[in-house]
Amino acid sequence: MSDLRIVVPGPAEAARLAALDAAAFPDATATFTAEDYLGFATAGEGVRPTAIIADQDLARCVAVLRFAADEVEVLTLGVIPSSRRTGSGRALLRTAFAVARRSGAVSMFLEVAANNDAARALYGSEGFAEVGRRSGYYRRRDGSRVDALVLRLDLAGKAP
Repeated sequence: MSDLRIVVPGPAEAARLAALDAAAFPDATATFTAEDYLGFATAGEGVRPTAIIADQDLARCVAVLRFAADEVEVLTLGVIPSSRRTGSGRALLRTAFAVARRSGAVSMFLEVAANNDAARALYGSEGFAEVGRRSGYYRRRDGSRVDALVLRLDLAGKAP
């Protein structure tokens, strides 16, 4: 997917990104709002802004990266259901690696639902390793809860 880009959202883009985030996680009880996306694009003194990566038309996939010292956390990485299994998620993840390395990050962390086999397979194939578990972290629309696996990747050993 060659149409990925860093997005600095204004109100219209923030609303579209929030809708995309909600569409990518239809079972979640909470996704990022337009206000969240507007906040991601700004930073306080001494804080680097969060990177938002999305496809050109803000309709298929989005990732949000938060930087702290030499680490980066993937706050969300989502692909709408109709675009899954097309390489969009892998392209998005690899773009996130490149953005993180350019920002000086040496490790990347993310959380993934323990029952999300497709995402776990993607992350495992890219070298992420489980370093923790958060019991009942995700709440689903049906009221059930799902554990989150905390994954880590050493970016220094990751090919560009």
